[in-house]
Amino acid sequence: MLINRATLRTADYPGTCAFRRGTMLRVGPYDGDVLFDNEEMIRHFAGEGATVKYATDLFVQKKPPSFRKWIEQRPRQAYEDFSLRAKTALFFLIPIVGVVAAALSGWKGIGLWAAVIFAVAVSLALIGRLRGVARQFFPWWVCLFAPLWILERSASTYWAVYWHLRYGGYPFGDKILSKGIGRDWISGGRVAAEAAARQSDQ
Repeated sequence: MLINRATLRTADYPGTCAFRRGTMLRVGPYDGDVLFDNEEMIRHFAGEGATVKYATDLFVQKKPPSFRKWIEQRPRQAYEDFSLRAKTALFFLIPIVGVVAAALSGWKGIGLWAAVIFAVAVSLALIGRLRGVARQFFPWWVCLFAPLWILERSASTYWAVYWHLRYGGYPFGDKILSKGIGRDWISGGRVAAEAAARQSDQ
């Protein structure tokens, strides 16, 4: 969450949303056969001209899932990013860079690789914590866990690649979905990002 706050204009991909019924009827159906369905819905609304307001300083406390559910979600969230090629490539390359660093410089190479990941991840998390009122809800030491998330997402990317090659998609409910994002991701995303930028300037 903190890394997203540092890197996204919208601060995060909202998991809690509210929609006006009249607006929902006006904009019509969105592509629901995708894994990243909540963001696809938001971008569909934005692409169809609806006003999207991001409550970037509203924090909703949620109970953590069971460990089994958490494990299930890890490759799914990595699979959602497949169409975001630069992001997926970054996480895919992290272990490869580590192996190359170890081959070239041994333990010193591994140490440098780990230090770069630690410095970048923690710095981004700290920047995200300083945005808005996040520091009221996240103690500073939470940022120290950011490198673990980077490594976990990297491993989950490989896990998601396995699912893609083996099954052609990833489970969502009782079916396998092949798409992480849908038709409104790019066009609706531009509109949503512009709206978020205007809100932050106000």
